[in-house]
Amino acid sequence: HRSSTDISNQCSYGKIGNYTQTTAGGNGCLFDKHQKTCTARDQYKCTFKTNYAEGSSIQGYEVEDIIWLGTSNIEESTKIYMSKFATPFSFGCETHESGTIAKQYADGIMGLISYTIHDKTQSRRRRENISGNVNIITSMYKSGAIYNHAFSLCFSKTGGVLSLGGTSLLAPPQSRHYEKMQMEPMNPSSAYYSIRVRAFYVGQHQIGNEESINEVFNMGKGTMIDSGTTDTYLPKRMRSKFIKSWEAELGADSNNHIGYSNRIQSLTQNEFHRLPNITIVLSKGYQWVIEPQSYMEAVTAVDTSRDGKGWKGSAKFISRLYIDEPDGAVLGSSALIGHDVLFDIDRWNVGIARADCSF
Repeated sequence: HRSSTDISNQCSYGKIGNYTQTTAGGNGCLFDKHQKTCTARDQYKCTFKTNYAEGSSIQGYEVEDIIWLGTSNIEESTKIYMSKFATPFSFGCETHESGTIAKQYADGIMGLISYTIHDKTQSRRRRENISGNVNIITSMYKSGAIYNHAFSLCFSKTGGVLSLGGTSLLAPPQSRHYEKMQMEPMNPSSAYYSIRVRAFYVGQHQIGNEESINEVFNMGKGTMIDSGTTDTYLPKRMRSKFIKSWEAELGADSNNHIGYSNRIQSLTQNEFHRLPNITIVLSKGYQWVIEPQSYMEAVTAVDTSRDGKGWKGSAKFISRLYIDEPDGAVLGSSALIGHDVLFDIDRWNVGIARADCSF
């Protein structure tokens, strides 16, 4: 890193508590994507600050340590798993949070994006070192802790499974997949996990044709798979067609009409089970189905499964499908529920299969 006063040669490595402080000396600041400083005021730390679209922010400084995944038993994790899986890793030590991030149960964020350095002024070796040291999956793969440069996510309403090096849901004695996993290519020009969409359905009603769908889903950043985003955001330009298809599916002129809204709605069990599936057809033909149980959030706890106990009278729900994304779409964790999603970083493919994600 070089500041306006060119102090980079003064920066060095030092200890902060149990961590090694990353400074802008020999290897430089790793989080090149973030706003960063290396000044005397900051004690020559590599500091960062990131603002998120929904209004939250984090700031802090870079540190290095060794990291591994173990069990809740600290002694067991240290003696058994540390030697097998520990890998050097650079991460942010937060000093300030604001907005939703400050209110969440988790005390941090672990990004799994395939971070890539695009600054051509950096040497190729430096760009490779950086990209391999800010993503825990890549770091573990390069150190030999996992055999494949891949991971998978399988979410349920109450938890889920994170698998490193592939997917663990195909392991004996019995696969937890309900269908064969289908591989889809990701956008090669994007550092994000972005896929291409060729068709879109509200229930049985198709919206547009392949050309119009390409214009709204695949331009710009494209359609991103983002587990760190709770909700799902669909293209703003298809809003009117979406509402017309919704009304055609449910019957706009019926006495028990259910309009589309992101406000809280009271629904009986029968009304809830009339809500349509949302189907996104990907470039190679996989039909990604988002069921009402996934995109409708119950304000009060009720059993929304078709074979469950249900509820008496009305219950309050709010839709977590927002049709206001100005550029492409974002498939958040609400879209991932009930699917095992494999991210193959080396081949730059994503695999999807409906699965039992309970843990």
